[in-house]
Amino acid sequence: LSQFQSSHQFMKSRKTSTHKQAGLTMIEIMVVIGLFGMLITLGLFLSMDVWRGSSFQSEQDIVRSLLYKARSRAISNVNESSHGLYIDEANAQYVVFEGDSYDPDSSTNQPFGMGNELGFSPDDPEIVFTARTGTTTDGESFTMSGQGKSRIFEINEEGGITWRNE
Repeated sequence: LSQFQSSHQFMKSRKTSTHKQAGLTMIEIMVVIGLFGMLITLGLFLSMDVWRGSSFQSEQDIVRSLLYKARSRAISNVNESSHGLYIDEANAQYVVFEGDSYDPDSSTNQPFGMGNELGFSPDDPEIVFTARTGTTTDGESFTMSGQGKSRIFEINEEGGITWRNE
């Protein structure tokens, strides 16, 4: 009988202690919500930085591709003319043009949209590649800046195009 009473009391105390521990307290829930909030905030900051970096990289790739396009058209002697790239910051566009210099009224201009918040130094650079050779007169360089990053594009006298971080 005493063994029965002690096991009965053990079960009774176990039921009451289990009943008291059945749920989460408000403090525990708030801590979990706070941790999730911090993780989400950190994730947003990191993803925004990645997005800005990839956006700038895309713009760099566009400029590089357009420089190669202008040089290729000059080497191919399309319309027996020099070709170049003009960066029009005021109208937020890149323009591949035909001729010895950029003419905004030319019907052969090929405009391409520019991304937001980009700056170039010197302002509105113009790079011209000579017909048949794809060379430039003295070599050219310009800097593209934006979204906390900068790239220097250099075009040597032979028409070689390189870029690097500033």
